Formats: sequence, structure tokens, C-alpha cells
Amino acid sequence: MAAYEVVKNNDAPFRFAVIDENGSVLARVRVREDADEIVAALSLVEEAVSRFPGLIDGETPVSGADLVDLFDELLRVRKDGRFSLRR
Repeated sequence: MAAYEVVKNNDAPFRFAVIDENGSVLARVRVREDADEIVAALSLVEEAVSRFPGLIDGETPVSGADLVDLFDELLRVRKDGRFSLRR
């Protein structure tokens, strides 16, 4: 799984940036929780595609139960509905 990082810049209107392993800015947001959700979503999609080729090729069957297990394995959902990666 690629490494994504949240970087804070207090001088910018969108204080939090999501950076990939190459240093490219993927998103800028005002709230840390939004940045954490972006990191979790990117990581989840990347891991799902690597584990389940059918998501890309459209031919290989993908088990819904396995996808649910992946969500449970990777994501922590808070009571307010926000989510982040399990670390």
C-alpha cells in the first residue's frame, strides 16, 4: 500500500494537504479529519484493487463479503460517522 501523509501549513487557507509517496499534493482541505478520510479512502481503494483484480477487469468475481471484511480490516468508523485508517 502506498504511503500517504497529511501535512499541515498554518499559513494556507486550506491548512492540510494530502501528499503521496512522490511528494505530489493530492488534496488540500481545511479540516484534519477530512484529510484523514481522504488518506483512508485512497488507501482502501488501492488495497481493494490489489486484492481483487475483478474490480479492474470486470470479469473476475469479487465477493461482497470479502470487500466488507477489507473495509472492517482497514477502516475505523467513529460514532459521528467519520472514518480513518486503523493503524
